[in-house]
Amino acid sequence: AIAWRAHSMGLDGGTIATRTDILRGSSWRLCHADHGNNRSTRGGQLTPQGATTDAGLERRDRYQDMVDLWSTCSLSGAQLPRPAAAGSIVCCTLGLLYLRDAVIEFLGRSGQFEHYCPALHCRFSHIERLRDVFPVLLSPSSADEARGDAVGPWCCPIDRSVTTTGQQPFVALRPCGHVLRQRVATEVVSKGQTCPVCGKGVREQVDMVPDAKELRERREKLQQTREERRSRKRQKTSSDPPLLASSSKVQVKAEEIALADGAWRTSQC
Repeated sequence: AIAWRAHSMGLDGGTIATRTDILRGSSWRLCHADHGNNRSTRGGQLTPQGATTDAGLERRDRYQDMVDLWSTCSLSGAQLPRPAAAGSIVCCTLGLLYLRDAVIEFLGRSGQFEHYCPALHCRFSHIERLRDVFPVLLSPSSADEARGDAVGPWCCPIDRSVTTTGQQPFVALRPCGHVLRQRVATEVVSKGQTCPVCGKGVREQVDMVPDAKELRERREKLQQTREERRSRKRQKTSSDPPLLASSSKVQVKAEEIALADGAWRTSQC
């Protein structure tokens, strides 16, 4: 009888909560992702579909990710000033934003980048010198002028109702550095090849703040382009005549000039 009662009344008030139970129970979304179906007493998914689904995973809002990329320095994580002084915010060829002072400290390994961090230098290895970045001019957004509920930190200077929320792509015009909505830039620049804000000529358009997949593809393409450029430079250097031969020619030429000068002086005497 005792054995039957223990078998039929297992887990009857004698269970001690473990750390896993408490941590799992604190995630409401994980416990209620399947509306209570196929859920164990510990709050996890039991079916193969439920175990692999991302419905119960805590995910960061994509809008917040885009706002962070537009409002913070990709290198130091510091907030970008609004409004920003001319030249204080720069952009790289990948379309990421930085504080110019942070880039200088990163290249000189000073300040907050005094201690070498392999992961950080590997991620931003495309910034080898200060000319690898260029200054950009950003227009602060206003909640009164923005379109929709989401308002990004910056807006298009031509169409101020469009802000940097990630819903609309933006581009930076070089060399002036004005950041515009991509559609506006394409329509205006294609007509006159000049910036609609300052009227300067446009040499290049840089797509701003790409997503993770596009950023990885851009980084790989940039690395390949630089390797090809270095390879051509090495081939050109190897094809040049040796320095010893060129110096010998200079020495022979100097001796010929000295002999000619001596002959001229002798004829004058």
